[in-house]
Amino acid sequence: MGGSTRFTFKVGQQLKLISIEEIESFYAANKGTYCYGKSGENYLIDYTLDQLEKQLDPELFFRINRGYIVQHRGIKSIAIHSNSRLRIIFNHNPASDAIVSRERVQAFKSWLA
Repeated sequence: MGGSTRFTFKVGQQLKLISIEEIESFYAANKGTYCYGKSGENYLIDYTLDQLEKQLDPELFFRINRGYIVQHRGIKSIAIHSNSRLRIIFNHNPASDAIVSRERVQAFKSWLA
């Protein structure tokens, strides 16, 4: 198994450690990169999605589009979306924009298998 096993986040004046198992997804929004944890909390992190993609274990995480990296364990279900795309429904994250891009659908299905 490769990749980082935990991340450190600054929360106010404190640092918080979160293990990879607690992370459902990473996403880009408002010119920042965030981590969404199973506890329902979002954390601003100091990495871009491109940097994270190189650090994370590809067996656990998959980049579904330009703005999202998802963890296998964080996926509750997958819905058919328009134009041959798929929409991810997470266990905890209420995101509605976690859409697997058309170009990545086949690779995503292989990753799930």
